[in-house]
Amino acid sequence: VDGMFPATMGSRVGGTARAMAMQMNGGKKESEEAVLRGLRFLVKTQNADGSWGKGLPQYISAMTGFGVLSFLGHGETPVSPEFGPTVQKALEWLTTHGEKNQGRLSNEGAFSNQGVYAHAIGTYALGEYYSMTKDERVADLLKQAITYVVKGQSSDGSWRYGYLESNKPDTSVTGWQIQALKAAHLTGLNVDGVDAALDKSMACTLSPKSRIN
Repeated sequence: VDGMFPATMGSRVGGTARAMAMQMNGGKKESEEAVLRGLRFLVKTQNADGSWGKGLPQYISAMTGFGVLSFLGHGETPVSPEFGPTVQKALEWLTTHGEKNQGRLSNEGAFSNQGVYAHAIGTYALGEYYSMTKDERVADLLKQAITYVVKGQSSDGSWRYGYLESNKPDTSVTGWQIQALKAAHLTGLNVDGVDAALDKSMACTLSPKSRIN
């Protein structure tokens, strides 16, 4: 499933590209070793079903999205020699539960206050994965997930708990939706409303009259 990495993600790949990026940004051998220790910790703590997190089911979707993003950030995909099986299991968990819930990556039938975070994080992860691999098997689910983010935007350009206009605008909720939309933009899938939602969100967050809390 690995395709040509986009230029913006080229430094994630091992070898010359990563070495050059580390040199330019002050990275050290010790920092790379620390990242690998962190990824190996995630391998050891992954649940048997591919998810992460125990005891708090409402957070498992978000934790799994974060786990996937951690590996993708290091250039790891399902075909990576050491980490591939871990990434594959996590993606299978996200996609299976997302399809079961009609594109909601929060693993819910309707968006809760916590669910809007989890959905955005999962969408962000799937968007990054698609951009890195062009794996068409996730394209339809990703489009569904992105559409929820676009439709969940409030009239002022922000996002709110539960995607409900009646709630107050929230900075952290808004930030994660913007991350998800940016990842969606980079996929090249051209999902309706993504660029307009990003423009609207920037007008909102950069406005001196913004009331996002």
